[in-house]
Amino acid sequence: MYCGVFMRRSTIYISLILFFIIIVVFLSLWFIKKKSFSLGQLAKKENIVPIAVIGSGPAGLSAGLYGARLGFYTVIFEGPKPGGQLTETGYVENWPGVGRKRGPEIMKDQRAYVESLGAVLMPESISKVDFSSWPYRLTTDDNQVINALSVIIATGSAPRVLAIPGEREYWGKGVTTCAVCDAPYYKNSDVVVIGGGDSAIEEAAQLAPYAKQITILVRKDSLRASDIMQKRLLELPQARVLFNKELKRVYGDEEHVEGVEVYDNKSKEISHLPIKGVFLAIGQEPRTQVFKGQLNLDKQGYVQVKGRTQECSRPGVFAAGDVEDMHYRQAGVAAGAGIKAAIEASQFLQRIGWLPSAAKSMSSRFFEPEKAGPSCVYELTSEADFEKRVLRSSKPVIIDFYAQHCPSCMHMLPIYEAVARKFCNQMYFFKVNTINVPQLEERLHVQRIPCFLVFKDGQQIARYYSIMNKGQMIDFAQQFVG
Repeated sequence: MYCGVFMRRSTIYISLILFFIIIVVFLSLWFIKKKSFSLGQLAKKENIVPIAVIGSGPAGLSAGLYGARLGFYTVIFEGPKPGGQLTETGYVENWPGVGRKRGPEIMKDQRAYVESLGAVLMPESISKVDFSSWPYRLTTDDNQVINALSVIIATGSAPRVLAIPGEREYWGKGVTTCAVCDAPYYKNSDVVVIGGGDSAIEEAAQLAPYAKQITILVRKDSLRASDIMQKRLLELPQARVLFNKELKRVYGDEEHVEGVEVYDNKSKEISHLPIKGVFLAIGQEPRTQVFKGQLNLDKQGYVQVKGRTQECSRPGVFAAGDVEDMHYRQAGVAAGAGIKAAIEASQFLQRIGWLPSAAKSMSSRFFEPEKAGPSCVYELTSEADFEKRVLRSSKPVIIDFYAQHCPSCMHMLPIYEAVARKFCNQMYFFKVNTINVPQLEERLHVQRIPCFLVFKDGQQIARYYSIMNKGQMIDFAQQFVG
């Protein structure tokens, strides 16, 4: 009898002890979490950004739109591809509330609207993040450190490459992933498109007004493109599809692509196609390299989010769009995820006590973009202008070849302007609109844009294709000074 009573009492005591331990642990964790996000930690911080958005495609701009509209100071770091994949798309027919309209125009309109609401857009990339303590530290490509109270990752995805012989050597010399930018350079030429999905047919459609023949090489025995895109392919008389074909090698004369080696995985035969351009459309991979070791990623490299939210493995960090979605991969879905992420970021800020009064008291320490000074970039308008101002220059000269239809070119212009101001006294900086001065583009053998040519003592000494971030552009210019 006494033994039974003792056992019952012991059980009660043990239960009470466990209960108190659980309460203590819970309160400790609550206190630690509360302390981790205390606004007191911002006392000596500069370059504060309540909502920092990394990326400016449909997800990033939608997040920025809602962040700004909800009354939070929001900065969007545009990244290496402003506007995202939609800027390399022809006509879009499934964007809500808009009829058939070109992708670049949709993103241009959305960008303008986001800016009108007060969001700040920075033409820079984030090269490093530190999510180990709060506020979260974001480092830009020119080494500015941002103290972000919340972060929305919308870096999207990047085109895959084949990693075959000749691909890297002829990148920008005939190998590319952007028909929107480069199609005009292949007038009356034979080209190949690699891939069997919607993006491959989209590339072919962009090439159709220019190329003589378009050969689509598909690794499998059927297309995986949607029915509507396959119907669109039938409307391109100069396009043909070759199945069970794999690209094995790209070759040329060191300056231009002249042909490709093709392997038939069914007959095991190898053939050669004489062509001038190779357009890769073999899928995408998430832009998450900078987040490795900072957030939980899945085996394919996509950012993992919790349940039906956009929250990542760190409180106050959210992800939206193709960087976390490998299933839908639609602009409308990405935009919706960006909206969710912004709402969740605002709720996070409210939970940690970021009220209007706090924002007002710290607004003097918010991050602000560098104010642009007078322009140091001048437009070349003719060959005579080039001969006078470039070939007779006493200083090194950089020329930026661009066109308004090229999203990458338009992204580079403000970066080019900023770097020009830095080196204004040591070099001359010019730009050439290839639509207005095609004869200069032809004379200097510019094969794709953006293209940067460097001259010294009247001689061309360097050539660089594709985009650069601000840090890379500074390093590029620096090597020609002194």
